[in-house]
Amino acid sequence: MGAEKGLTFSYPTNLSHKVTDAIEYINQKKYDLASKLADEMEGEFPGFLGIDFVRFYINQKKGEGYYEEASNHAERLIKEISVNEIPKESRAQMKKVYVWLSWYYRKVDRKKDSEEIFLQALSNWSDDAELKAGFEKIFGYKPTIN
Repeated sequence: MGAEKGLTFSYPTNLSHKVTDAIEYINQKKYDLASKLADEMEGEFPGFLGIDFVRFYINQKKGEGYYEEASNHAERLIKEISVNEIPKESRAQMKKVYVWLSWYYRKVDRKKDSEEIFLQALSNWSDDAELKAGFEKIFGYKPTIN
């Protein structure tokens, strides 16, 4: 996922800074420090979706054995966030969450769920030619998005 910046979701600035710091820790493979920041954020502002993003990213980066936990956080993010209502830089991060979750579902033989999540991503980013091409390559047909 590259060098992500914190998701804001209209919460206090100190939480956004903590998300950014947690992402840096994750990129440095200091998962324990990133988890500690997520715990602090949860204590300060329960329900802040940036916490789910941090926990998703930690588990996604830890790899095999942590993917199920990552998928739980990804599912919550997708369920709770209206992509059109978040800042542009956060939208880019959410697209990666959708694509990763679709990949994970294919990995665990949930092809129908994978296809549905990918179609949701396409409905949110309908002008993304790369996303459309990826869908066609993976699922074998051109998506129809209204």
